[in-house]
Amino acid sequence: MNCFDGLIISYGNNYRLKNTLKRAKTGEEIMIVFLGASVTAEPFEETLSTTSFTTLFIEIFNRKFGKSKYINAGICGSNTIVGLYRTKNEVLIHDPDIVFVDFGISDFATPQLLECYEGMIRILLNHGCAVIPLYMSMQ
Repeated sequence: MNCFDGLIISYGNNYRLKNTLKRAKTGEEIMIVFLGASVTAEPFEETLSTTSFTTLFIEIFNRKFGKSKYINAGICGSNTIVGLYRTKNEVLIHDPDIVFVDFGISDFATPQLLECYEGMIRILLNHGCAVIPLYMSMQ
């Protein structure tokens, strides 16, 4: 049994992601943005960890597909409301091909946060990028 069995809830519509990966394989440089809270943020120098999932992902992506640029827009303690506010000025300004979104740890399922999360995803999709929502939670 694979330790990742059951972790992917839905593949959704992956048309944009497949097209982006095809472009990457032809040598086109891909812009990837990570938007999230502490799980996404680069580790502080004082912590035991020297890498985050973002740096590991970029290393694997570059080995498999080619060149990429990336922006880590993770900020410890931020939530979906802050993420929605930052989407235009810190994400879309880079014209990303792929955006990872993770605010699961810092959010509670309130109607306001759910509405902000949906709005953020819609803004990203309307921009034309592939959006990969990540949900890391204890439940």
